[in-house]
Amino acid sequence: MKTEVTLIKKLDGKTTIKAFAKLQKLGDQRPYFSLTGEETEYGRIQCCGCMHDELLDHWPELKPLVDIHLSDAETGEPMHALENGWYWAGGYGSYKGERNDPPNATHLASHLRITPEYAQEIIDRVKAGTMDKQEFSQIVSACETVWHTEACIARNLINKLAEAA
Repeated sequence: MKTEVTLIKKLDGKTTIKAFAKLQKLGDQRPYFSLTGEETEYGRIQCCGCMHDELLDHWPELKPLVDIHLSDAETGEPMHALENGWYWAGGYGSYKGERNDPPNATHLASHLRITPEYAQEIIDRVKAGTMDKQEFSQIVSACETVWHTEACIARNLINKLAEAA
């Protein structure tokens, strides 16, 4: 099975965009999914990194990799699923109320890969004090089967793209 693929698209005579999809492994940690990009103009890097919206504009088929970015390559579990999820659910308190501060249903839904409506229900219960971290951990555990399926889909997609490249 392939563990990485680079997709390249020339946008015009001067601009090129690249997508780097891979199973990344640093040191002793478990492999995780990574999808990053690079856009160059006349060979000079204009932007790079986690540019998922731009990559999806050119390769919509990469959506499963965007969704699972930084998740465990075998289990599909998001990075620090419980702690980061509890943070976005507002379990550690509210902040200044800025647009991206917790509690944040959009970030919670994206992190746990659940619906925004379900994320909002969780946040409402955490705010009301009717859900503690232990109950939240059960919600996280209940996602594991779906995450594993998504990881299989993403690994197969990398392999399929690498074989086609």
